[in-house]
Amino acid sequence: DDGGLKEDDLYFEYSVALNDTTSDYFTSEFQGWKLYRIPLRGEENYKIVSDVPGRVPDLRKISYTRVWFDVEEAAAIRMVYLDIVGNKWVEDNIRNEQNEIISDDDLEDFAENMQVGIIDNQKNVHYEPAPNTVFESTDEGAKEQSLFIDYTNLQSGHFGLAAQTFSDVFRQATALLRYDKIRFWYYAEKFEGSVENYSEQDTLLIRIGTDSLNYYEIKHPFTTNEYSAKMQKNNWKQLEVEFADLAYIKSIGDSVYIKDNYTFSIKGRPTLTHIDMFWLGMEAKNDFSGRIYFDDIRVADPYEDTGYAARTDFHASFADFSTFDLGLEWKTPNFQTSTNRNTLPSYKEEVSLSMSNKYYLRKFFPAEWGVSFPVTLSRDESKGVPRFQANSDVPLTELDKEGQEHEKSKSLIYRATTSFGLNKKPNSKILELLVKNTSLSANAAQTYSVSPTRADSSLTYSGVHTYSLSIPEEKVSFRIWKDYRIGFFPYQMSNSFT
Repeated sequence: DDGGLKEDDLYFEYSVALNDTTSDYFTSEFQGWKLYRIPLRGEENYKIVSDVPGRVPDLRKISYTRVWFDVEEAAAIRMVYLDIVGNKWVEDNIRNEQNEIISDDDLEDFAENMQVGIIDNQKNVHYEPAPNTVFESTDEGAKEQSLFIDYTNLQSGHFGLAAQTFSDVFRQATALLRYDKIRFWYYAEKFEGSVENYSEQDTLLIRIGTDSLNYYEIKHPFTTNEYSAKMQKNNWKQLEVEFADLAYIKSIGDSVYIKDNYTFSIKGRPTLTHIDMFWLGMEAKNDFSGRIYFDDIRVADPYEDTGYAARTDFHASFADFSTFDLGLEWKTPNFQTSTNRNTLPSYKEEVSLSMSNKYYLRKFFPAEWGVSFPVTLSRDESKGVPRFQANSDVPLTELDKEGQEHEKSKSLIYRATTSFGLNKKPNSKILELLVKNTSLSANAAQTYSVSPTRADSSLTYSGVHTYSLSIPEEKVSFRIWKDYRIGFFPYQMSNSFT
């Protein structure tokens, strides 16, 4: 956009007849006001207008919108809510019990389809929000909306789902291990004018997982309500899925688990620590046509156990020959520091004990030598007991004694460090050149570590010898003019060997 006037025609054109209430675009009517919804995508919904050779408009790059009316006679048209709306829920394919996609030919033969959309209480008089989901904020009332899925001639044994994919930020913020359950309202109704009697064995279908190969599946039977001019608030039903039941499937090593009116199953290797997708829909036991609303979909009952941490330190000095330090720290699984509030807790109870003993061996040398010879010995030990099995959402309490012991982590480190050098200039020139300019350091460490996924031990040691020599600059250079000198030999040399 260079700011100049463009006279080229390059746009999508959408048309709707305002006097045609049989159009697919017509949604509802209230006191003379009509609501139309026109899909932006789909070649059947628009016409491309372009007088620029080789160019077509692109929905990803829209700068302006123009609206005009073609009328046969003078008319006054009032228009409100000219909005562009979207939906995070995406229609999946209709599938059979073997999870196979139903072909387009078969769908056409039975006029079988599904459509996903959003409905709200301000633009549709038929819609009645679920209980306790509307909070009046103004005199006009607050806007509340639900997801709906329309099924037409969904054949026996077929199912259709709407899916939502979560972003990395959302996934981190709502990692499901923080909560005990997921909860939502649903409302199933026949289409207006329908006289069909539907089986109570039609089932809601919920999937929670990473992708189409790794997910938990929950089935729950539902009853389809008769259509009424206004939805009945008391026909909304609340459904709750406890995450403990999902984890229980893994702990019993079975693929199906039935509890009350819920059937839980698992495919692949899902875990509540990594949820990318959420599916909602239904499976038909007999041919089904109707609409299902879903409202107030949310996780509930957050894990609110208070996190605690405690630390104690002890320090002792033995004259100026030795010091001893001891530190003990304990953290509960839900403890978080103020710097990592936006990350997941470790969900691990941790205990660590550190001991350090330092000796100043300069005391064994004459004070006039200025010897520096510290030796430090330390021992660090830590133990961790996780709330969940490693890389899983199975609580540790669901494992047997041997399994619980396997999930614990332990670490033990022994370490020794020392250094040697002179702080004073010795009387002997030879000692000054050979010893004063020399420093030595060394360290060694023995490490043992065990975790649910690995066991390791290592021995590391290193030593460093450093020699530095400085010669007065005036002894290795001569003056040529005022502050300028020419050096004939380096006045500073340093060498380090590891």
